[in-house]
Amino acid sequence: MSVDTQDMEIIHRVLRRESRLLVKLVAAVVPGDTARAKVIADHFRIYRLGLKNHHEGEDELLWPPLLARVDLDADIVLRMEAQHERVA
Repeated sequence: MSVDTQDMEIIHRVLRRESRLLVKLVAAVVPGDTARAKVIADHFRIYRLGLKNHHEGEDELLWPPLLARVDLDADIVLRMEAQHERVA
């Protein structure tokens, strides 16, 4: 049975892109420009909430069934979970 993972690939691509962009956006804020810093901080809060929700969804809906069903070495799935935990 095949599974369409296109949506998962897209969200991971978006989250990685936003992470890279946020680093650049933060670095570009001129010291003392509190208005711009607030805009970036608001964007970061939205990003962080999306990342948190994404990880919680995977923790609840993806990892347990994946560990139970797939013919993968459990260490691979556990390593993926640990990587998510570090990012979260």
